[in-house]
Amino acid sequence: MSSNVPKALGMDNVIVELVAQGPGLGILKSDSPHKERVNSLAQYGSVFSACGNTMKAMERKSGKEVTLVESARVWMSRKIRPSRRRPGQGSQSI
Repeated sequence: MSSNVPKALGMDNVIVELVAQGPGLGILKSDSPHKERVNSLAQYGSVFSACGNTMKAMERKSGKEVTLVESARVWMSRKIRPSRRRPGQGSQSI
């Protein structure tokens, strides 16, 4: 999906963001078998965010720091990202 949506709608018309949490966070870890694909998609404008609360829980459980692929960022769920829906244009981050 991360590469199909920009192709369909135009690279300049959309930003795809994947926010990984729970078991899905594994795809953004530095030892992931998918790290090259994640970094490649990030070069084309996809945004990859890791849930900070999930990272903290994983670190508490394992006793080890969770490291992410270089293109991923940490997103804390207490933050709110407002978006605005415009008729016929989908939603828009503001």
